[in-house]
Amino acid sequence: MPPQFRHPWLGVEVRHLATLIAVARTRSFRQAATELGYVQSAVSQQIAALEAVVGARLVERRRGRRTVELTPAGELLVERSHGIVGQLHAARVDVMAIGEGGDLVRLVVTSDLAPLLAQLLPDVTTALPELRLQVTEAADDADLVARLERGDGDLGIGAPPPGSALSTATLLVDPYVVLVPRDSHLAGTAAVARAQHLAGERLIVSVSGMGDPALRAAGLPLDRALQVPVATAVPALVAAGLGVGLVPRSAAGESLAVLSTATLLVDPYVVLVPRDSHLAGTAAVARAQHLAGERLIVSVSAMGDPALRAAGLPLDRALQVPVATAVPALVAAGLGVGLVPRSAAGDSLAVLSTAGLFPGRRVVLCRHRARRRTALLEAFSAAALGAVSESRRGWLALVA
Repeated sequence: MPPQFRHPWLGVEVRHLATLIAVARTRSFRQAATELGYVQSAVSQQIAALEAVVGARLVERRRGRRTVELTPAGELLVERSHGIVGQLHAARVDVMAIGEGGDLVRLVVTSDLAPLLAQLLPDVTTALPELRLQVTEAADDADLVARLERGDGDLGIGAPPPGSALSTATLLVDPYVVLVPRDSHLAGTAAVARAQHLAGERLIVSVSGMGDPALRAAGLPLDRALQVPVATAVPALVAAGLGVGLVPRSAAGESLAVLSTATLLVDPYVVLVPRDSHLAGTAAVARAQHLAGERLIVSVSAMGDPALRAAGLPLDRALQVPVATAVPALVAAGLGVGLVPRSAAGDSLAVLSTAGLFPGRRVVLCRHRARRRTALLEAFSAAALGAVSESRRGWLALVA
């Protein structure tokens, strides 16, 4: 028998994990028993059996206390157990779908992307006529991640934070724009080039936008912004005269003046490579994957920039230097690829733009399972290009 099939943890039963999840949620053996339909002693026995198999105490039981606490090992196992139990639930849904003679995919989409989904679905269903879609709405990206990890969905469309335990493929990039009434003094401006142009204006921004490091890095007056739950609520508030909107382009609508933020939110960083590098013929680095396998040389201050972290760049193995002005000499010496503010780039190296790395909210197709990933990604990617007019293809830029 192969070694992987002789692992002692194969003695773990799914019902044990479900019981641990219930105990973690209720912090009580009695309430977990009620939730699961067990007697309390059965819950105690299952937790004891699970601890025996994994070889670690998972739950702290203290006399005289009604609630129980998980140990660090227990917290870790609960986090993993959600995915395992969710996978079993997803398998059940798949088997039932086969029995019904169809291929059911449960798609979860965040509320503010519902209008975008409405544009994409007709082309997707045309490309995959046998596909049966069940669409549910998540309140925000955190809710979307939680639903997929619990097994309450197969695929999601949203902008989950970097580091989530999901496999993602970038579907499109949705740049931020500024919305103002058509009679505003700003309406005659094609673009907002500097944060100072919005000085004195009250911004209206979604909760997810408030957490976007690119917006923070641009120096916008977010501290006094009016926050709303979803970006699609912003245009009506702008029309009512409550402020200036800052939203992804897909949420802008057609009734307001739309100003570009291309020069405002383009990150000041550039990539430096020797002029004879295989990358030198590239005008811009549009995806972090373009730097896969390269060793970055980055200043200490840049290492702490949340925008660089959010872009998914390979910073963990980067060579750190005290100041950005030291980077070009190290690149010229062949020690790696530089990532510096444009002002520190010098003239001796090939300079590549990073505008494609930081253009706006990155909308991704994310999953917790492998089924139909390729077909669905291809269908949604084609729809992302086909569902918009020629005038808008700039803001629905397909990058994966």
